[in-house]
Amino acid sequence: LTRELRVWARLKHKNVLELIGYSLNPQMTTARFISPFMSNGNIDEFLAKAPSPVSYKLRLLGDILNGLIYLHSSSPPICHADIKPENILITELVEAVLCDFGLAQLADGQPSGLTTTKTIKGSTRYMSPELLEENAVHTLSSDIWAYGCLVFKVMTGSLPYCRARTDQQII
Repeated sequence: LTRELRVWARLKHKNVLELIGYSLNPQMTTARFISPFMSNGNIDEFLAKAPSPVSYKLRLLGDILNGLIYLHSSSPPICHADIKPENILITELVEAVLCDFGLAQLADGQPSGLTTTKTIKGSTRYMSPELLEENAVHTLSSDIWAYGCLVFKVMTGSLPYCRARTDQQII
């Protein structure tokens, strides 16, 4: 909760969902984040509404890449750690924005608590192979791998590892 708020609050970029505000319960254990409403939904929902030309998809993928470049160029760099279609929203102006910074971490050399153990943190189909190992750590490189998987999904309409039906088959 504090990590997500600490990371998200500092982000100001047109391809990153804006954090307008937040509210904490009295025990400070639950937060409600306030951001603009995205009536177009996530990128999968948006592209499912109508066939989209390749140029259209490439523009949205460029928006996502610009958001990732912004995160990775921050000081210290920020690792999103959960790039997947559900975490890419489409604005009213049909621009893609990154959202959900619940697994995000500052790549500042400080322990984040986001090592993978027996419980996988993230979405298996979008995780780089090294993240499937015990005590693996999300990195900027693992964000790029996930972006590549997202490109595959957007351009083909198929899930990465589409023949695998379960996470165990992917692993």
